[in-house]
Amino acid sequence: MKQNKYILIDKYIYRLNRNKYRLFIRSGKYYYSCTCETLEEAKRIRKIKMAEKVMVNSKKARIFATINEFVNVWFFVYCMKELKTTTTYSMKQTLNKYILPDLGNKKMNEITTFQLQQFFSNLRDKDNFNSTGKVSDKTVYRVYKIMRNMFNKAMDWEFIESNPMDKVKIKKVKYKETSIYTKQEMFEILELLKNEDIIDKTIFSLLITTGLRKCELLGLHLDDIDLENSTVSVTRNLNWDKFQHKYVEVSPKTQSSYRTIPIPKFMVEMLEDYLKERYNITKSNQILFINKRGKRIGFDYLIYRWKIFINKYNLKHITIHGLRHSYCSMQINDNKNLNISLVSKLMGHSQLSTTLKYLHSDSLKKNEVVSIFEI
Repeated sequence: MKQNKYILIDKYIYRLNRNKYRLFIRSGKYYYSCTCETLEEAKRIRKIKMAEKVMVNSKKARIFATINEFVNVWFFVYCMKELKTTTTYSMKQTLNKYILPDLGNKKMNEITTFQLQQFFSNLRDKDNFNSTGKVSDKTVYRVYKIMRNMFNKAMDWEFIESNPMDKVKIKKVKYKETSIYTKQEMFEILELLKNEDIIDKTIFSLLITTGLRKCELLGLHLDDIDLENSTVSVTRNLNWDKFQHKYVEVSPKTQSSYRTIPIPKFMVEMLEDYLKERYNITKSNQILFINKRGKRIGFDYLIYRWKIFINKYNLKHITIHGLRHSYCSMQINDNKNLNISLVSKLMGHSQLSTTLKYLHSDSLKKNEVVSIFEI
């Protein structure tokens, strides 16, 4: 009987045969072994397991860990598993550009609040290749939030005994209020959409009448649409995985994001017309919105087609997310059937404070579930 021959080809990685690789890690108290189909998969898993190894081995290894070493643990054990891939990818870019070049070699347990405060002060003066030549306050705040998360986890995992970020102070960021459409403008846009292609007409009308996020709309399946009861249910999101370079369906981030939203009668009729067209294209998948070739519609298509539409009719430039703001503002100010708490649930917000950020009008009518477009 022929035995498999293990050949070491990289640290902890052995070639088992032409199509198999073996990852074998043994260090101190840590042991891990698995078989992988490709070398790339073995290297990816090795990064994750090497990060875990630091956690399992002696407390001494954690105490003397550098920020670079901790980031490997934090990134693979926490970020990759708990956060959205888009968030994780953005954090990785920020880490590599702003944090690790200056702080990566410093030990976690030796860095002081003064050093961190100095780091943020110097960060403002760095060349960021923007119009001012300096890093913006918004970017500084993003770096601050990432480092707060890092050091909080370092405390939880006993890498440090006290958190030097607790007393770091930075300038508060003032965010610009998102532009929105008025109720009258929203109805005018719905009229203009009637002249458009069935796919674009249905997609943008549904965004306007539900306040869905882009990821929620593109994650809809056929069984999420209940035409009999005039509702749309949010049960999943569509994300672009920047690490795998493909679309993936994921569960909503919070429990409050799972919700059922009423739609007006004209939206029901429009969806019925769209579904007839859709079934002529394909019946082979459950994805609600597909293009004329039967492929899933993605974020680029959505943004591109919306830009063409607003330019065609010379409309006020509002982003697709601005439609969500507009919908929320209409619900708060014009829907006498809903109060703020119910609007928050309708929007899928986990905190009431998030809903209050959507207030744009001077007057606020509290207390008033039917679709706002039926009123």
